[in-house]
Amino acid sequence: MPRAEGRGTSRRKRCRFCRELFRPDPRLGSRQIACSAAECQKARKKQSQASWVARHPGYFEGRYANTRAWLDERPGYLAAWRERNPERVARDNERRRERRRIAAETAADIQDAISLQGTVSKALGPFLATARSAAIQDPIWPQVITASLFGARYMQRRDTRLDRHSPAQAVASASVGTALFGERPG
Repeated sequence: MPRAEGRGTSRRKRCRFCRELFRPDPRLGSRQIACSAAECQKARKKQSQASWVARHPGYFEGRYANTRAWLDERPGYLAAWRERNPERVARDNERRRERRRIAAETAADIQDAISLQGTVSKALGPFLATARSAAIQDPIWPQVITASLFGARYMQRRDTRLDRHSPAQAVASASVGTALFGERPG
């Protein structure tokens, strides 16, 4: 009896990630969930790692003491590693600067929202006084204003950050921002 083309005689399966049909490797059989495409393998690996971390909570906690002891036994290791990998050091430094810049902007946005809270409350005061059941909302209104102002400012900054990345991300981000806050000033 002649063998079917491809690997083994197993039936085709649908890839969990790209939804395309593929023939599983006979060594894995029914356990294979992804085709051989690089994107699907990357997604499978990410899912597998996330599942492992979820099953082993706390595994990575408290490991700095071990790392510090290991580094203390090997003086100069980090300096030598940095010399051998200048591009990775530069990338890490750039990412660190970006994280710090975003954290500073977020803190500034929160402060701006808090400082504008009184002004917006005064402007909306007449509206709230005439609104039905406004007394129920009065205690939380300052927090609502602060959260709204912060959210609007955060979304604007997020759009700006994403505009520096891929065109697809920028288009998706801009459409969400426009839907929520209207057109951005040019």
